[in-house]
Amino acid sequence: MVIEVKDSFFNVEKLDLVTNPNRVTKDKILLTKANALRMGHLFRESIGFYLKTIFLNRNNSDAYLGLSLSYKNIGEYEKAIECLNKARKLSPFVSEIYYQLGVCYNIIARPDLAVINLRKAIKLNKKNLNYQIQLGISHELMDEYKMAFSIYEKIIKEEPSFLLAYNYKATLFLNIGNYELSSNCFYQILKLNPEYYNAYLGIAICFDRMGKFSKALRFYKKYLKLKPKSNNVFSVHSRIEILKYKMKPLKCNRLTLL
Repeated sequence: MVIEVKDSFFNVEKLDLVTNPNRVTKDKILLTKANALRMGHLFRESIGFYLKTIFLNRNNSDAYLGLSLSYKNIGEYEKAIECLNKARKLSPFVSEIYYQLGVCYNIIARPDLAVINLRKAIKLNKKNLNYQIQLGISHELMDEYKMAFSIYEKIIKEEPSFLLAYNYKATLFLNIGNYELSSNCFYQILKLNPEYYNAYLGIAICFDRMGKFSKALRFYKKYLKLKPKSNNVFSVHSRIEILKYKMKPLKCNRLTLL
C-alpha cells in the first residue's frame, strides 16, 4: 500500500560539485558516489559509501537520509528509521525526512507513529499530495475509514486530475465490500484516463465478487491487454480460467431406464 515519489533530491548536490569545484571535499565525493549507486538501484553497494561519508562528517543529514533510503529498499526498516531520526535532528525542517519516517512506520505496522510524522511533513509542504495519500493509508491501517475517505475526497476536490486519490478511494470501497461504489470510482478514473490499467482490474474484481462473471471476464481481459507483464498476470489468468469453467453450460447425460 505504500506510495512514494521517485527520490531525486540529491541531484542538486551533484550540480553543486560541478559548478563549484572549490567546495569539493572527500565526504562530498563519497556522498555523490553513494547517491549514484542508490539511484542505480545498487542499494547494498551504496551503504558502504554512505557510512564512509558519515564517518568523515557526522553532521551530514543528506548522508543519513540517503542511507535510510538504501536500508528501506533492502527491507532494513528499523535501521532506516534510526538513520531518519538522526537526519531529523540535524535538519528538522526537511519535509521529506518526516515523509520517509511515515512510510517506514506504515510498513512496520506502526501507523500511529506514521500519522505524527506525516502531519509534520504536510505542515512543512502542503502541496505534496503523496504525503497526504500516505496519511490516508495510515488511517486505513488504523481502521479509521471515515478519516481516510475524507483525505482522499479532499485531494480529489482540490486536484481532480490526481488519479491516485481516486484509486485509493475506490480500493478502500473494495476492501470494505462496497463493490458498487468501488466500481463507480474506478469508472471515474477511466473517464479521466482510459489507459489506467489498475482501474480495469478493480472493476473486474468488483464484478467478480458481485457474481457478474461475464462482465468480470471482459474487464480482466482488458487489464491483461494493457498490462500483459504485470505481477498479477498469473493470478488473473488463473481467475479467467475459473470463470470460463463457471460459465460453461452443464452437460446432462441422457438417462435410460433399464
